[in-house]
This record gives sequence, C-alpha cells and structure tokens, in this order.
Amino acid sequence: MKKALSLMVFIALLLALLPGCGEKEDQEAPVEAEASVPVETAELPDVQTLAEAGLLASGKEEALEVERLDRETDADRLAVYVEAVCGLDGEAWEDAAVIRGMGASAFEIVVLRLGDEDAAKELEPTLAEYLTAREGAFTGYAPAEAEMASKGQVRREERTAGVFICPNPEGAAAAFTA
Repeated sequence: MKKALSLMVFIALLLALLPGCGEKEDQEAPVEAEASVPVETAELPDVQTLAEAGLLASGKEEALEVERLDRETDADRLAVYVEAVCGLDGEAWEDAAVIRGMGASAFEIVVLRLGDEDAAKELEPTLAEYLTAREGAFTGYAPAEAEMASKGQVRREERTAGVFICPNPEGAAAAFTA
C-alpha cells in the first residue's frame, strides 16, 4: 500500500511538470541560440522537492519521525550541518535540504546544490566518506542502522549532489535523478 501511494505521489509530481514541456500554439519555436541555455541559468528543481521525492521513495517506516532542515525553516542549523558533514562553508554551496531520522536512526536524505558541476564532482568522495562514517557510528550498538548506512548511496546530477541512507536507497536515488 505504501509503495503504491509513494508511486502515485511521484507520478503526480512528474505530471505537474508536464505542462511546461510542450510548446503552446501561439508560442514561436525558440531560435537555436536560445535553445542552448547554460546549466547555470537552466531551471533546476529546488532541493526541497528533490529531498521530498527521495523521502517518498525511501521505504521509510511510517513510525519513523523525521526532522527537516532547509534555509526557510532553520538556515543556521542547516549551515552548521553542511559544514560538519561536507566541510563546506556557507559560500561554497547555494542551497541544501536535509531530512533525517530522529533518535538513534541512521536514516538521512541530503540534497546539496553547489555553484558549479566541478564543485559537485569534487564533493562526491567526501559524501562517500560520510557514508562510511555513518556506518561506523552505528556499528556495535545498532547493527540494523549500521547496515542501512553501509548500503547508502551518493548521487550527483550536474551541480546537485544527494546522499541517501534509507531502507531503499536505490529508489530514493532514482527519484532524485528522475
């Protein structure tokens, strides 16, 4: 039931994006120079939307309470978190969203938008090291959480990077890249 509901919400999100995909009848076709919009100016989905899409596909148990960090709700704590996890100060990243489990839970979805694609590429090894550290933090006292962290995934699309530590990291990462 949860998977069907998650799938329906994901499809609804995708369908909401479709109206902007086609040309309107009274709209002229773009000239070739306008068609090649640089990545920096192209419209990218906001990080909160990407994190929520990952959450829907994460396989999270309903009983698990989560905390959300983003610039709108708690910019100061978000900045501290990004610096601690990624070693990035506030000028090195444009936006971020974090959804993490409360209490003794390794559950975590992190989406970061950096200034350019090279910066995002350079961040990938740091995020992979973070996965290893999360596994180590739970090894010995919460084996199921340590196992979930060991199966976590890091993904990058252009200048946006994501970390997915959840029961279904493949599904969450696929929702992020979709």
